[in-house]
Amino acid sequence: GGLDRIAQSGPGRMPLGLSMSSEDFDEKEADGMRVDGFIVLKKSSEPGVVQKVRVGGDKKCEVLMPTKKTRKLKNADMLLLHPGPVRSWELFEVLEAPMKPAATKVKEAFDILQSGPADLETLAGLIFGEYTAASAWATWQVVMQDVYFHGTPDAVE
Repeated sequence: GGLDRIAQSGPGRMPLGLSMSSEDFDEKEADGMRVDGFIVLKKSSEPGVVQKVRVGGDKKCEVLMPTKKTRKLKNADMLLLHPGPVRSWELFEVLEAPMKPAATKVKEAFDILQSGPADLETLAGLIFGEYTAASAWATWQVVMQDVYFHGTPDAVE
């Protein structure tokens, strides 16, 4: 899945897990988390925007929360809803004026997904016609209602 995926090493970077020192260092992406990615916490369903990705012993990210405070969270405690880039002000914009899905579009998407699971990006495209941080959040809210859909961002049924 997205969180289990290991980031690929790029030109001029050492493969993850092989560093010259034992210190943590910042990267743009690690273990499926990306800087400026839009996430949701698994337990509380709170959204956030990844500010920093730490690679090393603790594999934690610094995440801007709706309270406008930054929290250090384990990658395992988050789900990536949209890879971004999402700017911090967009998080608050998305929460203040969330997109509302048309019931007919939700039902159409439900009918289409009867043939098998899809990822959040596909579902957002079916319901809203686009995959943005705002449509990802609104689509995730539909999934969390557990009326038509359930699952993870990688596999919505």
